[in-house]
Amino acid sequence: MKLGIYGGTFNPPHLGHLTSARLALDALGLDELRFVPAALPPHKRLPPDAPGPEARLEMVELAADGLLLPGRVSVSDMELSRPGKSYTADTLEQLRAQNPGAELWLMMGTDMFLTLQNWREPERITALAGICAFARTQADCGELLTIQAEHLRKTFGAKVCVLQLPQVVDVSSTRLRELLARGEGWEYLPPAVYGYILRHGLYGAGRALGRRRGARPPGGDPPRLHQVFGTGRAVAIMREIWYRTGRIGAAGRQAPPLQDGRVCGPARVRGERRHL
Repeated sequence: MKLGIYGGTFNPPHLGHLTSARLALDALGLDELRFVPAALPPHKRLPPDAPGPEARLEMVELAADGLLLPGRVSVSDMELSRPGKSYTADTLEQLRAQNPGAELWLMMGTDMFLTLQNWREPERITALAGICAFARTQADCGELLTIQAEHLRKTFGAKVCVLQLPQVVDVSSTRLRELLARGEGWEYLPPAVYGYILRHGLYGAGRALGRRRGARPPGGDPPRLHQVFGTGRAVAIMREIWYRTGRIGAAGRQAPPLQDGRVCGPARVRGERRHL
């Protein structure tokens, strides 16, 4: 059995994470991929206004559901349930004990990959799992990653795989939080995750949309969104945008979609419906 472990703060989880997960499932031939949100990441401090661990876990669960791969993609709260900082070596040791004989693969982005030798117990990490690094852009796949991969192999005997992400959403979580605070960036998120962010007032997104009240909200599928999730999953995000910008009321926010999956938009007047 091949088990992929995708850790991180997921603050918030976005389409780049899901694109990476899908590629790893196919490229590595994984039987299962498990998202593992960190409670207290040792390598960086979470922003003071960051959502709590439970909120991040719920967003990751919504994002994972969007991949429509039950049985192959799951979410674990093991690091959230463990006191103290979320050290990768401890997580891998726990997973090894739970899955004896499994071939573990630890997935990470370019920045984390280039600093792996500075993590706590890198020799233990590389002994427990293979390392799969995602290159977000073509430039990431250059000489630096090749040198790092060779260094890890020679120093720790690591098994390393570097994957170039096709058509990746090239945005960092830091940049995405800045966009959300301005009422932008929704196109980088799974619809259900954006709906959750708006409902719970995270990242200042709801306040930003309120300041833009009366402005025409985005319509249709953003680039690549429908390719990843299908148009039906845009229902939550559309309704939340219309509600937050005053184009529909609470009843419209909660109304079910039509039986054919279309969304009843804000221009319903005396029984007339406009569909998207």
